[in-house]
Amino acid sequence: MNRIKRQEDTHFGVLKHPQENPEISQRELAKALGIGLGGVNYCLKALIEKG
Repeated sequence: MNRIKRQEDTHFGVLKHPQENPEISQRELAKALGIGLGGVNYCLKALIEKG
């Protein structure tokens, strides 16, 4: 259950941070969320696929 909560928090952060700062890079977003750059890229692709 903890893994699912972290994943939801990450997805929320990937959505929230760019709204607050539209110029944020994936690298800056990864640092802000405390995850790797590949993790941000994976989340963004998954969210784009979901629409």
